[in-house]
Amino acid sequence: MMRMSAMTALILAALTIGTARADDSSDPFREVPAKCMATYAATEDCLYAILRAGGTLVGPGWRMHCRQVKGRKILQLTVESLDQRGRIVGVFKVETAALEVDAGGFRLHTHNGVGVFEDGAAGTFDDRVFSMDLPRLP
Repeated sequence: MMRMSAMTALILAALTIGTARADDSSDPFREVPAKCMATYAATEDCLYAILRAGGTLVGPGWRMHCRQVKGRKILQLTVESLDQRGRIVGVFKVETAALEVDAGGFRLHTHNGVGVFEDGAAGTFDDRVFSMDLPRLP
C-alpha cells in the first residue's frame, strides 16, 4: 500500500470534489454547500494527519504540539500564542481537543485546560472554543 503525504491527499480530495456533478435538471448552486462541506472535511483530515505524523502544526500567530491523536481526539495539546516576531506571548495546555474547519479557518474545541501569558495572567477552563486561522501546509 502506497502512503500519500497529507498535502497530496488534500489535493486529490479537492480534485475529486471538483469533478462531482449533479444531474442537469438541478440547480447548480445546490451543489455548493455539499462541495464546501466535503472540502472542509478533507482539510480536517489533512490537519489530523499532520498532527498524527509529527504532532505539530504552525499557523499565523500560533504553534501547537500534541502528544497523540486518537481518531478525532487530540490528547495533551499545547498551543503557543506568538507575537509578530515569533516570540511566545502565551501558552495554554489542554487534556483533550478536537478541531472543526469552517469558512474562516477552524475552531479548536478544548477541554480541561490552563493558560499562562507573558504578563503573568493565568487561568483554567473546563470547555472553551478557540477560533484560529488555518496553518501553513507543507
